[in-house]
Amino acid sequence: MPTLSMFYGIIAVKIIANYKLLVTFENNKNRILDMQPYLQQGVFQELKDERVFSSVGVSFDTIAWSNDIDLDPEFVYDKSSAFDFADAIKPSPSKICE
Repeated sequence: MPTLSMFYGIIAVKIIANYKLLVTFENNKNRILDMQPYLQQGVFQELKDERVFSSVGVSFDTIAWSNDIDLDPEFVYDKSSAFDFADAIKPSPSKICE
């Protein structure tokens, strides 16, 4: 997985589904972070509560929840996958029926 060659802070976060977050970095790159693999580990178990998970927001240059859990922006970048809005809205190729 690619790593940051320089530090980029997080400027926006949005819950999309099933404990996945759409994260926007200050270099305008959008990435998807799947939190499900971490929900069985330590303090992250608290995030299984949907009310707690939905409290996610940007705090300084990273994401944080109301229960004081936060994630390093480099961790978020490294553990997330690229997301391109342009690819997401492209129409699927249609089949031509004769």
